[in-house]
Amino acid sequence: MFLMGLGGCFLSNLLAAVKARAVGASDLRVEVMATLVDAPSRFSEIELKVSGNYQNRDAMNKLVLIAERGCIVANSIRDAVKLTVSLA
Repeated sequence: MFLMGLGGCFLSNLLAAVKARAVGASDLRVEVMATLVDAPSRFSEIELKVSGNYQNRDAMNKLVLIAERGCIVANSIRDAVKLTVSLA
């Protein structure tokens, strides 16, 4: 459930950034992958991979960064877990 919340928070920020800047992008998706460790059981690393159709990779990289910085969930966990966000 937590990972879905992170993915949803990030994607909603990304879609808002795309819309606000009128960047040509469609069919955007976020794949969330995590590494689970024991003692105590927790996530040690989380990776978000963004894919979809877009015209300008540099512009999308900037929007991904804006979305990552704007996501409250990402900001809340940043000091506790290694978080990586990238274009697929």
